[in-house]
Amino acid sequence: MRLRLVLPVLALVALPAPAASAAAPAHQKAPKFSVFGSCDNAKPFKASRHCRYDKSLLFRGTFVFKSHVGKRPVKSCFRIYGKPPLTGGKCAKLAPTAYKAYPFKVSGIRQKFAVKVTWFVKQKGGWQQVGASFMRVRP
Repeated sequence: MRLRLVLPVLALVALPAPAASAAAPAHQKAPKFSVFGSCDNAKPFKASRHCRYDKSLLFRGTFVFKSHVGKRPVKSCFRIYGKPPLTGGKCAKLAPTAYKAYPFKVSGIRQKFAVKVTWFVKQKGGWQQVGASFMRVRP
């Protein structure tokens, strides 16, 4: 008698709920901007988080900005995290663009460091951050 009561309960638990199975996944919007860092020096650029030196005292990499909504005024700021003399940073305003491959080069010293490039786009009311790329470099 107990077995008869347990089987229908198990059958109800095993069936999926109709509301949960009928729900469609939410449609995601495509991003307006994409940014990434690459160890490559020429197209096609591939996103990477870790890079190595090209030669004994030469590191080259590229930070890429792509706008999927047309040309916009762009500002990029980079910051180097490492032991002296590889520290510091700088910002640069760029002309309105929809694509920018920003080359980055370190020569004359071999040590590990990290680089962060932050991208800003001019919107109504000022500059708005649209993305950041972070890359670690090992000797």
